[in-house]
Amino acid sequence: MLSSHLLLLSSLRSSPPPFTSPASATSAFSPPRVRSTGETATVPVIDVSPLLLPRRDAADNARYTLAAQQLVNASLAGSAGFFTITRHAVDQSASEAAAAAFFALPHEAKMELAPALYNANSTHRFRGYAPPTANGKELLDGTNPAFRARPPHADAAQAFLEEAGRCVPQMPRLCEVMDEYWRQMQALGMALLAAIAHGLGEVQTDFFDKAFRVGEPMSCLRFNRYPLFTEEELSRSTSNSHAEGLACEAHRDMSILTILNQGQEGGLQIFQDGRWKDVPLTPGAFVINIGGGLQRWTNDVLMATEHRVRMVDAERISIPFFLEASYHSPMTCMPATVSESRPCKYAPTTYGPYIQSTFKLFQEYADRA
Repeated sequence: MLSSHLLLLSSLRSSPPPFTSPASATSAFSPPRVRSTGETATVPVIDVSPLLLPRRDAADNARYTLAAQQLVNASLAGSAGFFTITRHAVDQSASEAAAAAFFALPHEAKMELAPALYNANSTHRFRGYAPPTANGKELLDGTNPAFRARPPHADAAQAFLEEAGRCVPQMPRLCEVMDEYWRQMQALGMALLAAIAHGLGEVQTDFFDKAFRVGEPMSCLRFNRYPLFTEEELSRSTSNSHAEGLACEAHRDMSILTILNQGQEGGLQIFQDGRWKDVPLTPGAFVINIGGGLQRWTNDVLMATEHRVRMVDAERISIPFFLEASYHSPMTCMPATVSESRPCKYAPTTYGPYIQSTFKLFQEYADRA
């Protein structure tokens, strides 16, 4: 199965034609204007091209093992919990242009995609567009394209988590771009998971692939927009995060992996050596962090790291991809992370109930659940 993910990633690398957006809609991906914050976090930069070869010889295998071990070392308890990957074979330009063009739409057009919490005429409860909150952030979810091609699941809890992404009538290319990007990111995420299993010494190198195989993955692609506020607007803001100079308060992700295009404005910080430090910007790279799901699967050998987003002197658009398993994926500790001296800390469960149990930690999900 892994080879099929890699072949898919290779075939999609150049497939989506460029998304054409108005020049006025691309400002969030202009040259950096980030306010200086002092300290920069130590975040490993890892070339993942050895992980993406569909076929390998002995020399390739050695490079694969080295890269896999680098992923693990960057994610161990006590380490950064974050790393930057380069040479990942994913074209970011179409998704960046699509995000900027979407947020440039009139408010009424965007609200057509909002779930019932924000749009009384909507039949959706979970996925879609979320208008600006007190801190100004607005977002759009994109989901597994397979969910649009089938009726909702009979089980209400599963149907909620597998809710399909929605398309914008004014932007017929948007769904196509998001679907292609979702597939590329899913393939990349699975390649990273296979490498992490290898780096941990797991004999079942398809450990995660088998877990995902029991259904359609619920991974979520997201467009985030953080506006630029004037000092006067900030003085009137009721947002607790704004009072601390933050666009997003400190939290840990609870998915499996987060694969982030943080745009060109930066602002992401991690808690390292007892202090908040800026995650450096690497053009064209992705920033990866471990989520609570992977922490649980690896019996706390790999740890989710607290992070936050500080305000910057510019509009900021970021594009995270939250790698998720399928609803019925079994969650048991990976055998390589369990021993007589380190028993499994977690009772067996399945991914759907696990991820839904974490919604109370995030207001944007708790309000919709």
